[in-house]
Amino acid sequence: MKRLYYLFIALLIMTSGCKKKSFEAITETRDFSINTPQNIGSSVFTVTSIEDNRCPINAFCVVAGKAVVSMTVKSGLQTKYISLCIGFDCKTAGISDNAKFKLGDVNHTIKFIDVIPNNNLTNANAPKTVKLEIIRN
Repeated sequence: MKRLYYLFIALLIMTSGCKKKSFEAITETRDFSINTPQNIGSSVFTVTSIEDNRCPINAFCVVAGKAVVSMTVKSGLQTKYISLCIGFDCKTAGISDNAKFKLGDVNHTIKFIDVIPNNNLTNANAPKTVKLEIIRN
């Protein structure tokens, strides 16, 4: 009977010491240039292309267009390839403005916010950056 009692106490101690780690979500908004990696936590984010064919401001267009950003996210030996889209024509292309995925032990949510500078007739060839919101938990 004493052995059973000690076994019960040992199991109780072992299970009470195991608490699940709770991670608080971390949200960052960053600007990314093409082929310029940025470390965020244990992951490396790299924008590989920016395509912006949205209708320029103060122009008349037949279609509204869309802006698409392609990127890679690397963590350890894992790599995730992502395409995100903003603009009216994204639904027909079947691309969303956000992506949710897990690399290693970290859940990521990326939301495409904007392309900078905005598309207009005077700066059509200006270097572009994208603004992304990244949530990790």
